[in-house]
Amino acid sequence: EQGEADVAIRYGDGHWPHLVSRKLLDLYVQPVYPPAFAQRYDFTDPDAIRRIPLIHMTARPNAWRNWYQAAGYGAPTPDKEYHLDDYPAAIEAAKTLGGALAAMPIEQALVQSGAVVAPLPAIGPLEEGVFAVFRPTDADNPVVQSFIDWVAQLLKSALSSK
Repeated sequence: EQGEADVAIRYGDGHWPHLVSRKLLDLYVQPVYPPAFAQRYDFTDPDAIRRIPLIHMTARPNAWRNWYQAAGYGAPTPDKEYHLDDYPAAIEAAKTLGGALAAMPIEQALVQSGAVVAPLPAIGPLEEGVFAVFRPTDADNPVVQSFIDWVAQLLKSALSSK
């Protein structure tokens, strides 16, 4: 609420004190893996899926367990585990080290580029998403609302073309 910005784009649950939010994008979680894993692991075998090396984000220690349970695979028993501090590092590591949980559709271009593969299902939408956030006094401001509409259309267009 401080500063000159009229609109902020934020990731979260949509609740920020003294601000109004408008959801721009639902997010889903989907495992992504190094392309070589498509030959190394049988993605149709639940036992093999539970053993795939995993990349964990320290800020979300239960994320993999939650995905495995939601996808119906039970508890993971990975052959190897890596723990990284941030999301970009986890996604980068998924190109060579193991599976990472990617925010979809944001990472869809990475899958389409062939840098990673995504042979298992996405789970969601998550409680969190991408939001436009603004002051309550701007709820009826046509310039602010037009800008948010424009950003929403850009997101929709960019992500639907991928």
